[in-house]
Amino acid sequence: MLLAFVTTTALVGAQAAESPTGPGAPAVANGGPSPAAEPALPAASRPLAETLTGQAKSDYEAGLVLHKIGDFAGAEQRFSSAYQATQDVRLLWNAAACEQGLRHYAKAILLIRRYLSSHSPLITEEAERSSRAFLNAALPLTARLVVEANAPGARAYLDDELLGTLPLDAETRVDFGSHRLLVRKAQFADVTQSFTVTNAADVHLAVKLFEVVHQGRLVVRAGKDAAIALDGHFRALGSFDGALTSGTHRLRVTAIGSRPFEASVVVEDDRTRTLDVTLTRSPIASGIPTWAWLAGGAAVLAGAGAVTYFVTRPDDSGSAALPGGSAGKVQLPLR
Repeated sequence: MLLAFVTTTALVGAQAAESPTGPGAPAVANGGPSPAAEPALPAASRPLAETLTGQAKSDYEAGLVLHKIGDFAGAEQRFSSAYQATQDVRLLWNAAACEQGLRHYAKAILLIRRYLSSHSPLITEEAERSSRAFLNAALPLTARLVVEANAPGARAYLDDELLGTLPLDAETRVDFGSHRLLVRKAQFADVTQSFTVTNAADVHLAVKLFEVVHQGRLVVRAGKDAAIALDGHFRALGSFDGALTSGTHRLRVTAIGSRPFEASVVVEDDRTRTLDVTLTRSPIASGIPTWAWLAGGAAVLAGAGAVTYFVTRPDDSGSAALPGGSAGKVQLPLR
């Protein structure tokens, strides 16, 4: 059922005498109530065409022309622009007429409710009756939309247009047909859900959002005996391949007889960073036993003092021997 809400000349401010649905027109058209023309305003109130000035007046007049040629979307934009500049609620009526022309009944309902809730003195008793008649006829052409989510404060978008912040207003409506719901909140992954409305029954959608894990993957390839450390901690020998939190990390690669390699590595969300490290030989480190280098390479992460100990430790063959006999007979000197 289509509603004969308003015709081009039934818009607020147009000449009612030119409209076939002006004052005195039947209350029902196409099988449903028809809020026809905006009734004559009190004598103290001037028509929109006389009260608007500047860009608002230009937008209003362009809206009338666009509505007359059937460009309801363009007309709605002009009327809305004029309303933003003037806050004259009569422009909400005109914008609702455009949405009705597009069969966007949910949007028209929202605009008419805003029109009525303004309690403006410009709304006559007849205009109020017409508005409520339209609501009664349009509501069955829509369904109430209820969205439940585990993250209050998330924003809900319907068909790429912002509906509002969750939880939504209890009277949020949606037109019949197929729709796409997008729920978005900072630090959470977007959730998209498609659904179809076929009748006026309430539509309940449950959405679960998951926090975004900011991490990427780092791959470091070095020599087989190279010790790989990240952020001051030994991680692997030879090569490393693992997940790290996104951001900047300190990489240090050491090996026997080679100069250490150090660099700052940036890891990005859901991306892999690969580094091939080739160490340069160091003549200073030649001749150091393998056990000393490995121990010292690990200890360097804890502090330079430990490294000094391992590197300068005398060879085991030259260490002083403990007294002979069993351990139970060893005497520790008093100090």
